[in-house]
Amino acid sequence: MIYAIFDLDFDRREGIRTVAVALGAKTALRVAAVSHVAAVLLLVAVGWLCHLGFVYWVGCAVVALLLGWSHVDIARRGLRRVGMSFMTVNGVVGLLYGAAAIAAALLA
Repeated sequence: MIYAIFDLDFDRREGIRTVAVALGAKTALRVAAVSHVAAVLLLVAVGWLCHLGFVYWVGCAVVALLLGWSHVDIARRGLRRVGMSFMTVNGVVGLLYGAAAIAAALLA
């Protein structure tokens, strides 16, 4: 949803329907934050249900911190100043979680 905010004016002009167009930028950011909290809760559920070890939990903690930091950074500096750097954070989150999950499975 955060990605869609960058294209908000274009999407409105071209009639493209996105969550950001439908809800507005501020509400889309709130929905993204709720989605990130839900994602972290699901990652925790996976770790708990699969009895994954320390490596997984450290990975989950770092993922949660990075996702949270993205929202703090946007709130502090504004979306335009943060720019696309949050996309890099999302890429790191995906790689980190994948590595932690694979390492935890191999160590189990």
